[in-house]
Amino acid sequence: MNIASSRFGEIHVDDDKILTFPHGLVGMPQLTRWALLSETGSPFLWLHSAEDPGLALVLAAAEGFWPGYQLHLTAEQSAVLAVNAGDEVEVFCVVRTAERLEDFTINLLGPVVINSANRVGAQFINDSADYNPRAGLFTHVSLEGAPRAAGSGGAPVTEAEGA
Repeated sequence: MNIASSRFGEIHVDDDKILTFPHGLVGMPQLTRWALLSETGSPFLWLHSAEDPGLALVLAAAEGFWPGYQLHLTAEQSAVLAVNAGDEVEVFCVVRTAERLEDFTINLLGPVVINSANRVGAQFINDSADYNPRAGLFTHVSLEGAPRAAGSGGAPVTEAEGA
């Protein structure tokens, strides 16, 4: 599939790499097809809409910027992602950029969760702790200390009992 990105120009993404978000993202329920783009060596990824060429969100693995970040999936959330035993689930958070690095924020309250096995994603409200939707991105780590494994959403994910 080709995406005529207003940000990156023409992008080719293999059809089997397109992510499906059955319920879209918060505020964008109509957009259900997305591509996850990364650049080697960067702690950031782009979640680019395959349906709206002008829409791309910056993501980061929360654990790399907020050590101890956790998400507990409910049975309902696991069902949305069609999680099976052994499936790898990646957790990313949306980053809001700014002119100055110290003004970058990360949405810890509304993570983007992707089941890598079936390429299904969703954005959930994280009830695991009192997380902030505009937490300072570099509160616990400097840019130099940020994770470099783009595409690795390393936050621990647990399923609630009965999931």
